[in-house]
Amino acid sequence: QVRAICAAIDGKNKVKDRRTNEFKGIHDREQERIAKEQVQRAAPGKPSETHSVQETIDPAIMPSPKVRRTHIQSEMPQEAASVALAPYVRLVRGYAGTGKTDVLVLRAHYLHRRHPDLSILVTTFNDRLYAQRLKPDLAELAPQVDVIKFDTLCADIYRRRHGRWLKPQATGGLITQMADDYPTIQEYGTSFISEEIIWMKEIGRTDRSEYVTQVREGRGLVSGLTLQREEKERVFDVFEAYEAELRELPAHDWVDLHDKALRYLREGTPPNRRYDAVLVDEAQHFAPTWMEIVKEFLTPRGYLFLCDDPSQSVYRYYSWKQKGIEVRGRTRWLRIPYRNTRQVFEAAYALISENELAKNLLTEEDGHMGPDSDHSSLRDGPRPEVHRFSDWQSEQRFISETMVALIETEGVLPNEIALLHEEPYVLNRYRTILPNGVQLQKMHTETGLEYKAVFIPKAQDLFERSAGIGWNEYVARQQLKAYMTMTRTRKWLYVLFQDSWPNILDPMRQHVEWVEH
Repeated sequence: QVRAICAAIDGKNKVKDRRTNEFKGIHDREQERIAKEQVQRAAPGKPSETHSVQETIDPAIMPSPKVRRTHIQSEMPQEAASVALAPYVRLVRGYAGTGKTDVLVLRAHYLHRRHPDLSILVTTFNDRLYAQRLKPDLAELAPQVDVIKFDTLCADIYRRRHGRWLKPQATGGLITQMADDYPTIQEYGTSFISEEIIWMKEIGRTDRSEYVTQVREGRGLVSGLTLQREEKERVFDVFEAYEAELRELPAHDWVDLHDKALRYLREGTPPNRRYDAVLVDEAQHFAPTWMEIVKEFLTPRGYLFLCDDPSQSVYRYYSWKQKGIEVRGRTRWLRIPYRNTRQVFEAAYALISENELAKNLLTEEDGHMGPDSDHSSLRDGPRPEVHRFSDWQSEQRFISETMVALIETEGVLPNEIALLHEEPYVLNRYRTILPNGVQLQKMHTETGLEYKAVFIPKAQDLFERSAGIGWNEYVARQQLKAYMTMTRTRKWLYVLFQDSWPNILDPMRQHVEWVEH
């Protein structure tokens, strides 16, 4: 009742769906306190006269400003601790569905309302999170609040230095082109070799002696990696050939772009604008170099606000210690996974509750606490369903018919339904048979996004083993990916397969309805 009164006094405490205006609940006391906490900053200065990178959004496809402001879903977060050292760091950490992005959006609105002259940058790595959540929810705050993708920040620095733009070469694409000439690529797979090269360059281990002799326990802090010294020598041979290919093109890759952006910034190439506050969403994906770049966009006493969930790491597995950011004692945890039903979250969390990789990344912070899946505010819903089919055609018919039923009988909008997989051939097979508007996306692009129903087809083809990754790390990484994918749904979850059930998903079996076709 008290919170209802608070929502009547301040409409921003109401939680509504930005697209449908559907009422979902009320912000709790802790989440409102995070958003409205005071921030130290330098004396206000005149904003830069250079243009804002915030692009114009077509008003025809946008809800009203009032709806956007009130569409800040939030659920039982704990306040991020204050940090006296510069840059002023605040880390909001939580499991999937606990409202991290919502806290960040609410925080940006509050800071702008309380300090209209405060220059604010909101950035993230994820293209779809930027386009579907951050940019629409914060568009009205321009030009004082810029919403810019991280790679766009780096590209702008490169243009300012060179007067032109040279698009980076995708590491995976070049490695694929080289595969026929290098048996090591064929043996270990293009995915592993590409990730290894990116890791080597991001961590700065590009000297042969350093790479092959130093103990390497895995990018994900998980023991059991199988590469021996002779194998590392072969991988480094590919790395040298890869760098030679870049020089010959000539070209640079995305890691090179980030390295150049940081060097140019430190050599005196200024950004278009420096900010009193920088808010970073999905910060678990940021490499150490990236955080150094972010700091260069801050004013001398700038404020850094971070949101992350290591259990959703699908790109990188660096700890905050490796990133050079001290988070011990400066973190607040969000524990209630309000986005999912209790049944969905319990099934998904079973995959990572004993996950070695998740444990190592989460427990770097002394105040680590597990999720509160017993909280009274969690919604109840149908148990996730696992369906086994004898052939793919039967699976396709079931998915199509079930989606139509959700649309016609449950009133679910087509764009609130997603079919997620990593293999393009799987997604392409469904493009012509599903209702128009249903989202078909790669799993790793979906962090920070949500749907009312999620379908994961051909589960037996979700996981591809790379020869260079030890079994412990392989299982840990794949379970994190599955957990992230399953927690995209608010209510309905369907996992479907033919023939052999992937053992990696065994921990969730006791939490699902199993259906044989």
